[in-house]
Amino acid sequence: MNIVVDNVNFAKFCRDCPHLIGPSFTLVDVDLTFCKVKLKRERRITYAMFLEAMGIMALKKYPNLTLNHGQQLDPPNTVITLEKTQLSLEQYQRQVHMVNTLSRVNSASQAEVQDLEDRIKFCYMLQDEVAELVSDLPRGYEAYRRICKEVEIISANLEASVKYMAKVHMHRSGVVVSEDSPRKRENAALNKLFPHGMAPGIQETMKQIMQAEHDRVRFKDAKRPVDDKDDDGDDADSFRPSEFSDLCLGHMEDTAHSTWQPDEDSF
Repeated sequence: MNIVVDNVNFAKFCRDCPHLIGPSFTLVDVDLTFCKVKLKRERRITYAMFLEAMGIMALKKYPNLTLNHGQQLDPPNTVITLEKTQLSLEQYQRQVHMVNTLSRVNSASQAEVQDLEDRIKFCYMLQDEVAELVSDLPRGYEAYRRICKEVEIISANLEASVKYMAKVHMHRSGVVVSEDSPRKRENAALNKLFPHGMAPGIQETMKQIMQAEHDRVRFKDAKRPVDDKDDDGDDADSFRPSEFSDLCLGHMEDTAHSTWQPDEDSF
């Protein structure tokens, strides 16, 4: 017999559960959880989806706890363990499929990003649950190898989706400047020399230094014979960006120290 439940009965069940509805988990969260587990164009969920909704609700209600298994009073039965494993495997596969779909959304809202992160956490919890159930199955059981293969494929899809999402997030965040790059060192030196920004006179001095150095290099390149230049275009008298930045910073530091006069009010 296929047991299904609609949104109204699901919400009634959640309201009747003691200590479930509260400030951290409202009826709106109940409706959102129902929408997460149900299929498109469907108004009811199956028992497997209901158990999946319970896991999502537990993660939302108690984010710092893990999915704990109830203590077994009777010796484990292979058939019962197989049914539990297959049920958890279906939940695991369905959640990974949703993660794979949501991770490829181009313009996701903040709520969708949070939903994706919650689903990823839930997937890893289901992964641990399935692994524990599989360990209870007999090694010679006919479904053991099939389930292990399915778990391996689903886990690989989960890792691929997480890596893809991380790559897209890094791409959207922009290129991160290396800590050892000349631009990073230059900005740090400028902030140290001029914590409140450079004065107009210092800015003008910096422009003059850059223009003078640029003219000097162009003049040497014009005087030097073509045969003396390296095939790769490297010139011994030319400068690299990092060396030029250090040169400008040295000139600016000397200018700042030479032009600074102590204020009489500061004594």
